[in-house]
Amino acid sequence: MSKEPLDEDVSARVRRAEELVVHLIARMEIYHAHKETMAHSGLLVMLALLGGVISATPWPPRWVPHQLRIPLLSIVLSQRWVTFIGLLLLWLSLHIYIRWQLGYKREAAIIQAGAERALAEWVAREPRDSDLGKYSPKEGRYTCALWKTILDLVVIPFPRATIVLYKNFPKWLGDAIEQEEQDWKNWKKKKKTVINFISKGESLEWAGSCVIFFVMILRTFDC
Repeated sequence: MSKEPLDEDVSARVRRAEELVVHLIARMEIYHAHKETMAHSGLLVMLALLGGVISATPWPPRWVPHQLRIPLLSIVLSQRWVTFIGLLLLWLSLHIYIRWQLGYKREAAIIQAGAERALAEWVAREPRDSDLGKYSPKEGRYTCALWKTILDLVVIPFPRATIVLYKNFPKWLGDAIEQEEQDWKNWKKKKKTVINFISKGESLEWAGSCVIFFVMILRTFDC
């Protein structure tokens, strides 16, 4: 580690960079908690929907039309199928909302962990002037294949769909967050299953949403 004293200009920039990271960590803590709360709210609405479906009598509800007034479709869509399609759309909108909120929660966790990594790095070595330059992301850094996004929102939590935005950070901070993000995504190199690389809370909420949908199917068709 270099013992050469920093010049006054670099020292002032280092202090400002440290203040930036401290404020970033505090803001990400609040943002992380907010996204978790919003996801829980969506799950509560979904549970309320499930309670209404289970307790509603008669079933299907009388206000659901026996047949759709649409040529051809009215022949194949019975009252139960009309009810099921309506419930499917409601559940899908809530499920995507929950997954969307948890995705932002995941992003906040990565940024916070990267900021803490950056501060820890400066404990082990002296800051350099090059550390304070602007972070330059690689080309295509902020793009994600559509199938990955759909997989993460609808099918199963998928770490590789996470896109963390940090274009205007100092190089030292951007590099630390990028490394944290890569550690999060490279689950194959560590020979672990996907479930180990998503938070337990996120996986439980995803599983709970799927169970709710399965119960609604059973109720709709009186299985």
